[in-house]
Amino acid sequence: LYTAGTSSSPPPLVTFIHHFINWNADDVSNGHIEKTLNMTDIILTTCPAPPVLCLLANLVQLGKGCNSLNGLDQANFHYKGAAELFNFIATLINAAPQGTFSSRMSAVEWVSTGSTSSPIVLSDVVIDQASAVLSDAYVRALFKCAINDEEIGTEKVINTKTEKDKKQEQDL
Repeated sequence: LYTAGTSSSPPPLVTFIHHFINWNADDVSNGHIEKTLNMTDIILTTCPAPPVLCLLANLVQLGKGCNSLNGLDQANFHYKGAAELFNFIATLINAAPQGTFSSRMSAVEWVSTGSTSSPIVLSDVVIDQASAVLSDAYVRALFKCAINDEEIGTEKVINTKTEKDKKQEQDL
């Protein structure tokens, strides 16, 4: 997995996501991303997870492995690319089956195939992969990048405090 990215060029994963969103802009913006993932090549008894959940799980895992998106390498972190990745992941989370992020050991979801609906027990492996977006180490690394003092200019803000700012601090 190529993980390098500079401040001017996003990682290839983000470029792929950007093209996908542009290609399917109407369905994605209208909240119908599942229409863009209409797959009939794998039956749900073989892989008990709808395509939206599979894509979510794969993107979470690829994002965690990409140094310019996962927050582990602040010098190489691509802020705009990471924002685009997480906006797309948020879109997929909204479309994922509700049981995906349940605290229960297993989740059942009704899936429509044609005119019939049938229950499936969602794959534990896919749920674990998708839930990794909430893992403590992953979230902590991203927040550590997000609050990078140099990037947001914390020292500059502190050094330019006015008397009014200092008074408000004391009042709090």
